[in-house]
Amino acid sequence: MEGVTKELEEATRATFEGIKSDTAIIQTNPGNVGTLPFLPLWSLAETTLEAEARAKHPFGLRKKHTDVKDTIVILTPGLKAIYGRMCITLHQNLRPEDVPSLLAKMDELAPAKETKEGQIWGLDPSGEIAKAFQAESEREVDQHIRQGMKGHLLAVASYLPNGEPVDLLDSQIWNWC
Repeated sequence: MEGVTKELEEATRATFEGIKSDTAIIQTNPGNVGTLPFLPLWSLAETTLEAEARAKHPFGLRKKHTDVKDTIVILTPGLKAIYGRMCITLHQNLRPEDVPSLLAKMDELAPAKETKEGQIWGLDPSGEIAKAFQAESEREVDQHIRQGMKGHLLAVASYLPNGEPVDLLDSQIWNWC
């Protein structure tokens, strides 16, 4: 996680610099101690680097690009709170054309190749990346928000005066921490 935290923090700052808004905007900082570095604990991973235990750690993929910033995807297997799904915990600069190779790599990396489902947060359902997932004809894609006790609740709160609007800039699962 340390290898990409600074890079993701810089991308977050660059995003903020480009926003002009009268509305309060909230974004979790990936460089803070309680965010990305907490993912291994949150996914109930062990702290050893033995191969069997390492399979439980969040891990990621980087696709180098010459024309744009690299694509970074952090994957987390075995998240107890969401069952046996492999999660795309964070995606940065993910492009629609990356989706087929990303899914193929996730199939390869799935723990013991027994993982049957994946999950991703923070996509605009009508956006190009969501459409790229839908275009994968050999896969079933379901877009919804879970309800109930294990619903999609972010660990971010606004203490602004009642009724003051606020926008959460990023709703990916790493913000759950």
